[in-house]
Amino acid sequence: MAIMATRRIYGIPPENAIPQEVAIEIAKRAYLESGVTGVNYLTNGVTRVTEEMIRERCAIYSFYDVTDEDKPFWKINISHSQLLNPHPEDHPEDYFGGYIAVVDAFTGQILNEYTHAAGSGRYEGGPQNVFQWAEEFF
Repeated sequence: MAIMATRRIYGIPPENAIPQEVAIEIAKRAYLESGVTGVNYLTNGVTRVTEEMIRERCAIYSFYDVTDEDKPFWKINISHSQLLNPHPEDHPEDYFGGYIAVVDAFTGQILNEYTHAAGSGRYEGGPQNVFQWAEEFF
């Protein structure tokens, strides 16, 4: 998260931008529809993202990026939260690395998205290591 504060310029959206809540709903829907799978680390079984998981056990962060004033966008980060699920053994199906969507501030179109395959070190939909990914995304 610290790199977000140093590489880009963030601001307050104008009234004609889609609201933060709408951008978050767009990202949630895209995450659910992405077909991304995770690994149940207790059984090594494959699981899918669910609405319940996002609602009850994920943290969601949003940032309004105005680095390019002519093309502002929302960055939405959805990831498993240890604060919301302090006992991962209760929900081993939640072992997802997370999801990030870049949402156009005016159209709501998803401009880019990344999923981090939990435990693999791979970022799907973009660069293949965290340093390249951070530079490109943040």
